[in-house]
Amino acid sequence: MRGVMFTAWMFIIGLGGLLIGGRTLWENVSWHNDSQAAVLALADQSKKPRGLIAGGPPTFAVDLKYVTPAGEIAAPDEYVDRDVADRLWKGEQIRVHYSKSHPRYFRYDWVEDSNPWGWLFLGIAGTATALLARRLTVREAAARQARAAH
Repeated sequence: MRGVMFTAWMFIIGLGGLLIGGRTLWENVSWHNDSQAAVLALADQSKKPRGLIAGGPPTFAVDLKYVTPAGEIAAPDEYVDRDVADRLWKGEQIRVHYSKSHPRYFRYDWVEDSNPWGWLFLGIAGTATALLARRLTVREAAARQARAAH
C-alpha cells in the first residue's frame, strides 16, 4: 500500500508541476506576443496624483498615457505605487510594456518574467518517477502473485 501512495503522490506532484510550469510559460509567451514597449507619463502634469490608502500599501490614482512611436494611448485612473507616482510627478518617464489587447495592463521594464523552468523540471521528474514507481509496483505485485501460486 505504501508503494501505491508514493506513486499517487508523485503523480500529483508531477502533474501539479507541469500545470504550474505550463501556465507560467503560456503567460510569458502570450505577454511577449501581445505587449508593446512604451514610455509611461502623466497625461496631465498639472493634476497631482490622488493618494489611496485603504489598509494596504499606499497607491495613487493617476491619469497616465503610454507614449509610443505610433502615438499616445490614454490610460485614465491607473493605480501605481508611491515611488512611481513621485517619479511621474517630477516629470520622469518610465519604460513599460503594455498589453495591446487590454491597454490597462502594463508591466514595468524592471519586472522580470516568472521562471517556469523549475516547475516544468519538477513536473517532468515527478511524472517520470511516478511512472517508474508504478511499473515497479505492478512488477512486485505480479511477483507476489507468482510466489503465492507456487
